[in-house]
Amino acid sequence: MKSAVTTLRRAALATLLSLEILVAKADEGMWIPLRIGQNLPQMQADGCQLSAADIYADSASLKDAVVIFGGGCTGCLVSANGLIFTNHHCGLGQIQSLSTPERDLLRDGFWAKSHAEELPCPGLTVRRLVRMADVSDSIAQGFGKADIEANASESGRYEAVVRAVYGGNQHFVHVYETFTDVRLVGAPPQEIGKFGGDTDNWTWPRHTGDFAIFRLYADEQNRPANFAPTNRPYRPRRHLEISTAGLDEGDFAMVMGYPGSTKLYAPASYVELLQEQIYPKQIELRAAKLAVMNRHQAADAATQLKYAAKNATTANAWKKWIGEIRGLKKIDAVGRKREQERRWAEADTAIAATLADYAKIYTPRWAEKETSAALLTEVLRRGGMELCTAAQMLETLANQTVTRADIDNLLGRMASAFYKNYSPTLDAEMTAEVLRVVRKHVPVDLLPVALRKPQIDLKKFAQNLIEKSNLSSETRLRKMLSVKPEKAVNKLVNDPAFRLYRELHGLRFGTLPTYYIDCATATEIAAVDRRHIGAIMRLNGERLLPLDANFTLRVSHGKTAGYEANDGVWHKHFTTTNGILEKSKQPNADYRLSPKAKSLYVAENQSLYAASDGTLRTCFITTNHTSGGNSGSPVLDAHGRLVGLNFDRAWEGVMSDLVFNPEQCRNIALDIRYLLFVVDKLGEAKNIINELKINK
Repeated sequence: MKSAVTTLRRAALATLLSLEILVAKADEGMWIPLRIGQNLPQMQADGCQLSAADIYADSASLKDAVVIFGGGCTGCLVSANGLIFTNHHCGLGQIQSLSTPERDLLRDGFWAKSHAEELPCPGLTVRRLVRMADVSDSIAQGFGKADIEANASESGRYEAVVRAVYGGNQHFVHVYETFTDVRLVGAPPQEIGKFGGDTDNWTWPRHTGDFAIFRLYADEQNRPANFAPTNRPYRPRRHLEISTAGLDEGDFAMVMGYPGSTKLYAPASYVELLQEQIYPKQIELRAAKLAVMNRHQAADAATQLKYAAKNATTANAWKKWIGEIRGLKKIDAVGRKREQERRWAEADTAIAATLADYAKIYTPRWAEKETSAALLTEVLRRGGMELCTAAQMLETLANQTVTRADIDNLLGRMASAFYKNYSPTLDAEMTAEVLRVVRKHVPVDLLPVALRKPQIDLKKFAQNLIEKSNLSSETRLRKMLSVKPEKAVNKLVNDPAFRLYRELHGLRFGTLPTYYIDCATATEIAAVDRRHIGAIMRLNGERLLPLDANFTLRVSHGKTAGYEANDGVWHKHFTTTNGILEKSKQPNADYRLSPKAKSLYVAENQSLYAASDGTLRTCFITTNHTSGGNSGSPVLDAHGRLVGLNFDRAWEGVMSDLVFNPEQCRNIALDIRYLLFVVDKLGEAKNIINELKINK
């Protein structure tokens, strides 16, 4: 009798929860294209005219037109000759690297009028998904990931990666081919490509022309190949058609891309620690870095160019964390999750057990560990102390037997990858500021010995390090390493900056795990995640559950829609060039616009790309669930035609990596008509326009 009552009680609770909590909210979810057929009924009810095979098939489908651009963005193939659209901020590092004070491509833009004028981008890669497959059964039967990947790679022709979803309850193998010959074709000047700058970042309304154009090259067999003058433009299996019809309020929209990472199933205890302890300290450190960079960049044009990409990268996460805290508090995400977890625990004893495990894991002590790890990593690997970046690049010399050629090759790479965009004066000041924040929040036992005395003057410490280390000058480094390789390595390992880097590295990756031995490891947490999400899946039955992102190809579907940002403040779903002109009247450097650009925003020049109301639309918003990594993702209409490029999220909804709020979560896209207008009228690059397949 008790068993029957329990079964009925669980069924009733499951029904209640499925309506309120478990099933994906409207437009929530980043879905696996191989399984998109499960979503088609809802998609087609919202207006989608595509079949599952149109979106994903091992043969040519839309999946073949969407690529991984660089290490963390998305791009889309838009011509039969390998042309790629992505975001300006995704190509910013490459554009900056190709710039010089005499030929500043960030400031002036760049438009290749022929293939011969396109600029090679050393180090840039683009990956295309060849196919994917569900290997959950193979994993369950004991097959190792490495064996599955090796088998799928076809003797090394492809790169294969097994990725888990639903906390490790399902697994998929993704097979890629990687292109290394990538060339810059076009980019608007920064006043358009980054219009609004940090002022508008993560906000709506937006007017940013956030795009850049590249091209893939391949060998005679149309296969990836290293750069060579004989390579030819890549011929893709599928490229996107472009529609200039635009989207109206309520129209279906689909985003395909590579969202980075979300934690939709994280417990309330985790979210609360992020919100109250971890994010605030990371924000404090990034703010200290930005203050130094902003001051030096404002005072010197050369430094402005050198640190453009570094500043943008630093500011991006800084403002996102601020927005996440704000959004989480606004909807009381912690309180909502606690109520959700209470109901889950009543519905299923397995979930009650995992929640109890989470309560033991996510404690203030764990938050201290995560904060310490994040801040020390910022110093070592994210430019908090730039000499650490140089030391990391030089680490290979100290860890193996090297030749003169090894040293010279590395020095050559460092000239463009590090010293070209380095200011020792700025680094000295930023190092002092970053170490000030680190000393404030990291336990003394995790600090370098020289920094443990409270009376130490950090400004003098940083300045002394810059002056004494040969790593702070390319000329001095070359001189230090000009001796015989054995002596060169000996000099390197005794350099004060290199010694400090190694000490910090040992503290972060050696001492810290031991110091926090009482905290759960990532492996232990993953085991709880697997049990927790597995129990939720069982409770939810056959209904669709949103998946966390893991930088694999995903599809999100939604519609064009405005939203209420605050009480009485309603945002419509699009912006126009009128907003650009209005903002440009403000005394804000982020809204600076040249006379040439201003002169273009007139009706007679806009008519070809104007909307039916005569305005030139710049950006629009939809309800699609996106995340970091979706930058550069194509926004497609009901027929799978390109109508925009995803580039951001509205600030009110950036907490969607943790909690999706359908009322305010909006992704921001560049209207494809504005992109075409800039290419045509400002870039005067008819060759690019003529290469595209455009449906009026």
